Amino acid sequence: MDFGLWYMHWLSHKKQFLWKLHALHHSPERLYWLNGERRHPLSALLMAGPGILCVTLMGAPANVIGASMGLTAIHLAFQHANLDNSLGIFKHLFGVAEIHGWYHKHGFGRKNLSEFLMIWDHLFGTYHYEPQPVNTGQVGLRTTMPKTYLKQLFGHFQAKN
Repeated sequence: MDFGLWYMHWLSHKKQFLWKLHALHHSPERLYWLNGERRHPLSALLMAGPGILCVTLMGAPANVIGASMGLTAIHLAFQHANLDNSLGIFKHLFGVAEIHGWYHKHGFGRKNLSEFLMIWDHLFGTYHYEPQPVNTGQVGLRTTMPKTYLKQLFGHFQAKN
């Protein structure tokens, strides 16, 4: 499931249609714990669907899949939290806030795409770390996102991102 999330996340930054759906996740101008769940519903379905389908076809029980999805949601809250903490060497293994901030920094969107395990970024050359933190004002989109929820769902397809 984690690899499926990484792969679809990577595609969401490569393919224009997927980016238009995923851009909503990048619209906040500061990291905040709820930003992990700020996404277009179709983007969420497309991101999680392939991995869930694969583990389902491999016979994973529904309660294991559900528990994994629940843990991922909790992890996303911590990953996007504006916390000043360091996990030392573990920052190279897990997608923690210290690492994920670089993903949201202007110009770094195709780095640190992993949701949970950073192994995928290490394997595919998308891992990035610098010791200084990413600050407010360094994240968000360079284009504007509509303010209302309905316009965010449908209106941004007309905008050029």
